[in-house]
Amino acid sequence: PLAMAVANAVLDVMLADGFLDHVCSVGERLRAGLNGLAGRFPGVIAEIRGAGLMLGLKCASDNAVLVEHLLREGLLAVPAADNVVRLLPPLTIEESHVAEGLTILDRVCAQLASKAA
Repeated sequence: PLAMAVANAVLDVMLADGFLDHVCSVGERLRAGLNGLAGRFPGVIAEIRGAGLMLGLKCASDNAVLVEHLLREGLLAVPAADNVVRLLPPLTIEESHVAEGLTILDRVCAQLASKAA
């Protein structure tokens, strides 16, 4: 019964009017911001991969270093195969959270780029 109640609550949120539109909109905003970072810091981020809010940063150098620096700054990221850093925000993420995450990523990428130079 508890699992069914949880599943019903999740479906209530996901099927609400505008929920998926919001997810798509926020995903596009995040991807645009990440593309901007990749353009400014090609020595750190080689490519943006994924769709929606399941995005990955293909790193130009060791992905573990980027993950470590992000964690120190308070941004949870997960290393993945092929030297990728996964970003998996919740579907309920807001624009302000995306802006905060992009600010952290910008700061970390700038730090790593200056160390590489």
